[in-house]
Amino acid sequence: MNENMQKIIANSKLCPIRKEDRRQVISSDDLCKYIETIKSKQKSFNEDINSVNYENSIQFVFLKVHGEFDLSSANADTITFDDRTAFPDAEFLPNGFNPTHFKEQGKDYGLNLKSLHEKGITGKGGKIAIIDQSLSDHEEYHNKILHYEEKYPNPFAKHFGAMHGSAVTSLAIGTNCGVAPEAEVYYFATPFHDFNNDVPDRTYVMEALRRCIEINKKLPINERISAVSISAELNPSIQGCEKIDEYLKEAKEIGLEVIYCDMFKKRGLSMNGYNRDMNKDTNDEANIIPITNLIDGRMSQDWFNKDKSKTILIPCDHRTMASEKGYNEYMHTARGGFSWLPPQVTGLYALAKQIDRSFTLERMWDTMLKTGIKTEHGIAVAPVKFIEVLEQEKINTQKKIMDLDNNHPK
Repeated sequence: MNENMQKIIANSKLCPIRKEDRRQVISSDDLCKYIETIKSKQKSFNEDINSVNYENSIQFVFLKVHGEFDLSSANADTITFDDRTAFPDAEFLPNGFNPTHFKEQGKDYGLNLKSLHEKGITGKGGKIAIIDQSLSDHEEYHNKILHYEEKYPNPFAKHFGAMHGSAVTSLAIGTNCGVAPEAEVYYFATPFHDFNNDVPDRTYVMEALRRCIEINKKLPINERISAVSISAELNPSIQGCEKIDEYLKEAKEIGLEVIYCDMFKKRGLSMNGYNRDMNKDTNDEANIIPITNLIDGRMSQDWFNKDKSKTILIPCDHRTMASEKGYNEYMHTARGGFSWLPPQVTGLYALAKQIDRSFTLERMWDTMLKTGIKTEHGIAVAPVKFIEVLEQEKINTQKKIMDLDNNHPK
């Protein structure tokens, strides 16, 4: 380990966990009204193909019901919860809803990704970066954060771990939830929004990307960060994003791929999400439930290709991930957002780089489209087939090199 690397690691320290429970307390009557509102919105969404209001889930992560309540009229497919959610007895739960089962089932990406992990395809030795909100420690990624620093307006403010940071980190490298469970992370905590003026602001995101580039330049080539996940739109028209084109070009030159929400507009790399039925096998290709429209209301149609055969699909609904509320606590989101895609794609890239260090993001996209599972709304990534093709390509390349050496002896 060189001197620069030692200095970087020495300065790493995660945020503390916020101990108090900050849920909104509501009555059982208010819960009934809330459920009916969700049902109404879901019905409207199903009928209106142009609707962008996809985040129709019962958010028990933010709510606490006062007194006894009956949840049996709700749809099991719409319940978002965490380990602190106090559910009623089973007879008052929706048909087919078992919180423990949903939580454990949702930890798995599915489509037999775990079989790759069992073979040792885990992203081991790979380095990725994440730029997101403040991060507290969790069993999913404990001792996997090589570097942590914050870029905030007030550098002396005390920040607690945020929901978004724990979620994306565990989806990328989590021991149980992650795509690449043995990859390691350089983490940069930043705000994505100017809350004083209530406008998107990427000023500190760009500072973090600049810092990530500078760190990568100092690292030995075989220790460099291969990709950075940013779960945000990076449009030059957004405040703070004026130099994004310059930074993307510089990152590319040193082998650092930037994976972000609207990168289709600049790279032509299109992605979207899909849902899964938690009461069915998530390894079954038949259990890919396409999202027929936008994942959530924050995105726009120009974030992905109109030609669905050129769009990869990643599981984003019914995913379980680390909760910022406790070192060994989890959150299950019935409805995911576009934010869940970049960290999982970055994890897939880490797996690919473990097979072939020369692998590029464009080549990965092309291979995933060729080996994936065709649906009406895109190509779901088939991790096992994807990796098998990479391994075979590597064998073929090595064979060609050996043949050339044999035909041209020194």
